[in-house]
Amino acid sequence: MKQWKRIASIVVWMLLSLFVVAVFFAAGANRNKQSIKDIQVQIVGSNSQVFVDEKDILQVLSSMGISLPQAPAVGKVPLKIIEQKLSAIAWVATADAFITNTGILKINITEREPLLRVFTLQGNSFYVDSTLHYLPLSAKLMADVPVFTSFPAGTFPLSKPDSLVLLDVVNIAKQIKKDSFWLAQIAQTDILPNRTYECIPTVGSQIISLGTADSLQDKFARLFSFYKHVWAKQGIEKYEKIDVQYQGQVVAIRRGAPKPMVDTTAAVLQLVKASSQANNLLTFDSVKVNASTLPNSLPTKSDSAKINANRKSVTVPSVATKPTTAPVKKPVAVAPKQGKAKQVTKPKAVLQKGRNN
Repeated sequence: MKQWKRIASIVVWMLLSLFVVAVFFAAGANRNKQSIKDIQVQIVGSNSQVFVDEKDILQVLSSMGISLPQAPAVGKVPLKIIEQKLSAIAWVATADAFITNTGILKINITEREPLLRVFTLQGNSFYVDSTLHYLPLSAKLMADVPVFTSFPAGTFPLSKPDSLVLLDVVNIAKQIKKDSFWLAQIAQTDILPNRTYECIPTVGSQIISLGTADSLQDKFARLFSFYKHVWAKQGIEKYEKIDVQYQGQVVAIRRGAPKPMVDTTAAVLQLVKASSQANNLLTFDSVKVNASTLPNSLPTKSDSAKINANRKSVTVPSVATKPTTAPVKKPVAVAPKQGKAKQVTKPKAVLQKGRNN
């Protein structure tokens, strides 16, 4: 008897399970035949900047035959294809589509966040987000982001050097966006050919030289300290350039100050000539080298007159004690032997002739 009861209990539970499954299938089949009752779109954008609106999403759905009031049945809505088409929109980061038990089609959109705007040397312009995704300009809104000019690349994919420049630009933009002061103060950043960067401020006409894109936090901290102590007390318009590329320094160049320049070629020629003259003069024991002919440091552009004067002649004392009318042959230098140098004596005949006159 007990065995029969156990079998009957198992059969009953199996029948109940089949009934429940049948009910679910019937409900699902009935639900799939129902039409979509409503379409709800939710867009999550950063900083309340919405570059994709509900109309754009509904337009994509309408092109797929999904629109109200003649919406298709729930079972005929291709959710995966909807997500793929919506994700293909440049400004859409992620798209999620699903249907509730009440027959409502819900679309959740996460919008891409523009990090910076780029102007290329070819005249094109576009946005870039933090994931290095290129975003087209929007006719609806203009993003309040750092602007970079003279970007070298005009075609994609980027070459390796241009990719490094883009990484530098992203790092600089992130540093600028950290502080609302810099976001408002820096109007644009120019990209120079040697991967260095200069900022053009919104207030003031001076140039801010950042140098390379390393140690950005320290550079902007030094620049802010300069603004805080100099701008408030003396004003900043008298400075033409502020350079923070050197570690632990802020180099400010006053407007109209002469630019220090070094004529390297002239300096090298001057050193070579002075060295040659010194070696020739030291052969005679009675001739002393004029120390003023040897430069102490590299001449600047303003010292060109002094350099030309030094090139013309070197002062050498005369050998004869009195002036003579007859030509006097100059003593011939005798090369010293290895070891201890011998002193060279002057011809007696020349000295005697000078006394007689």
